[in-house]
Formats: sequence, structure tokens, C-alpha cells
Amino acid sequence: RLKGSWGLLSWRTGLDYHLSDPWMVYGSVAYAEKPGKFDTGKVGVIVNVGPPAVVQQKLLAVELNPETNLTYEIGAKGTVADGRLVLATAAYYTDWKDIVMPRTLVADPETGLPLDRPVGRDENIGSADVWGIEFESSYKISDIWATNLGVSYTKSEFKNTKTASFEAFPSYAPAGDISGNSLLRQPEWMANAGVSFELPGLGTWDPYGRADVIYQSKVYVDNDNLGWTPEHTYVNAIVGFRNDRWAIELWGKNLTNDDSAVAAFRDVMFNNTSDIYQTSAPASSPSADVYPWRLTANHPNLRTYGLAFRMKIGALQ
Repeated sequence: RLKGSWGLLSWRTGLDYHLSDPWMVYGSVAYAEKPGKFDTGKVGVIVNVGPPAVVQQKLLAVELNPETNLTYEIGAKGTVADGRLVLATAAYYTDWKDIVMPRTLVADPETGLPLDRPVGRDENIGSADVWGIEFESSYKISDIWATNLGVSYTKSEFKNTKTASFEAFPSYAPAGDISGNSLLRQPEWMANAGVSFELPGLGTWDPYGRADVIYQSKVYVDNDNLGWTPEHTYVNAIVGFRNDRWAIELWGKNLTNDDSAVAAFRDVMFNNTSDIYQTSAPASSPSADVYPWRLTANHPNLRTYGLAFRMKIGALQ
């Protein structure tokens, strides 16, 4: 019987100071833990590759340490131009330790003997540093026009990190050391800008509209940093008329028809290897024993547009 005991501690503290009526600076520190656990399951170990193959069943248990996250943040918020311009900026740093990631096992980690089929188990792979800065603003140009702008930069990097899943990759053999790589699914740059207008009080129907541009830089799709989805930019817009009860809108999304993949995930294609169940002795070339991964990409909807009618139900104020 397996036994384990792990603490669970989370806390946050912060301080803010008003420099003047419209301006405030602040700082905060936050800490959180994800409890440890045992990742267990039965596996079949090939003790004799045969013929005939001899497989023994055994319980494989992996003990995981608690995952911890310590984050520092400082920032400032305020307004200028009689409150028409709103500004906010922040900088943060995160110390992430004992990161838990899934790994693929094709051999018994205790004996090194091949398994009759690959299995997935979690493991503590190491630590990471994440820091970034953010800026956002909105500006009321007039009673009709308004704009907004946001920009963020994030730098994420593994440190002292090794994962068994990459031990057979030529780029990371023999230890699977990915220290210095960027975290998956984390773009370095993100930005957005928008402009809107509203003409209230012009007869029965009031015209309004908005246009937005959204940008994201490339994103690594796995911790090996060998594959990524490219940067992409979307342009969306809407224009319409409304009154107290009804609204009619003409809208469009991804108007530039950007077809860059927005995400990708690693899955398994079982027909791209001749020995998926490890019935033969390990090959002399490590790359021949790599689990048969492939990447499946998700693409966005292309240019989409439509016409919408809206109605408010109930009594009007």
C-alpha cells in the first residue's frame, strides 16, 4: 500500500499607494501549491523478447512532489486628460518549481526492460522562470469616438529541467535536458488595438460600430521547441443601428483571411512504426525507438461575416 502526505499552502499579500487622486501604484506577492500525488498503474514488462515474448505484469508507481508557484507583481494605474485617457502598466516575475508534465514510457524505468505497450505517466521535470510586462490604455477622443491599445511581452524559460520523453530525441539525448527552452503555448508578444464610434440621439435609430486588430507572436507547441504555430493577426469589425428595442448589425471576423494555425497538439499515429509494441530488441539507433508522435494542427475559421438582428424582451426603462 502506498502512503503519502503533502501540505497545501496558498497565500497572497499586496500593498497599494495613491500618489494622487487619479494615480495609484501597487505591489503584490502570491504563493500557491499543487499537492503531490502518486501516479500509478499496471504495466506489462517484456522480460524475454522471444519468440515467444514473455510479459510480466507489475505495478508502476511514480511519486510526485508538490508543484509550487511564487509570483511578484508591481504596477501603476491612472488617468490623464480630465479622465479621458486611462493608463495601466504592470511587471511580474514567477518562480515555478517542480513542474508536473506527462511523459511517455516505452521501458520500465526501474529495470530498463521494454514495455509491451507505451504508457503515460506524470513526472516532476524541473523549474521555470516567467517574467513579463503589460501595458493597456483607452482614450475617449470625443463624445463619438474612442480607442484602446494593449501590448504585453512575456519571457518564459525552463531551468534545470529534464524530461524522459525527450531522451531519445537527437537534439536532447541522452538526458532529455530542455533547460533554456521556452514554455509551450506561451507567446512572447501579444497586442490589440481598437476604435469605436457611437452616435446617440440621432433620430429613432442610433448608428454605432467597432473595429479591432488582434496580434499574437509564434507559440511553441511542445517543450522541445522543435515545432511551433506561426504568428497571426485577426481583424474584426461590426457596424449597426439600434434603438431602445431593436438592433441590426453587420459583422465580420478574420477579415484579412489569416489561415495560420492557432494551436497544435501531439498525438499518436500507430502506423508509422514497425515495432509499436516493442516486441523486438531495442534498436542500435535511439531515433528508431522514439514513440510514434505526430502533430495535429488546428486552424481558425477563415473570413466570416453575417447579419444579426437583436431584440430586447421585457419592459423598457
